[in-house]
Amino acid sequence: MENDWPSTVDEAVTQLIASLTEEEKDVFCKLRKSDVGYSCHFDLSLWVRNSFGFYQGNDALIEECAKLDGNCYTNRNGEKYFFTDPDDASAMIVMAAWKRLRSQQKITD
Repeated sequence: MENDWPSTVDEAVTQLIASLTEEEKDVFCKLRKSDVGYSCHFDLSLWVRNSFGFYQGNDALIEECAKLDGNCYTNRNGEKYFFTDPDDASAMIVMAAWKRLRSQQKITD
């Protein structure tokens, strides 16, 4: 079965924003930056983790989040790899969506 999971943060942000109603967008973009992660962890971030296949094999998106976050590690053989957990990856996508919506609506801090 084919999936339509995003493979980049940009694609994920676009899909996330498209899934929100206008009222949800309004409420979301009015959150303070310091409240975005905490307020959204058990709803919007959970939706991201489940809808974008973080526990079903969407390694491409998780790896992109790790690269953007600079989470580079080296294994015993000296090979570099990128890793982040699904919670951190979903928080990064939610924050990116918050920033994009605020930018679109010309909201400044």
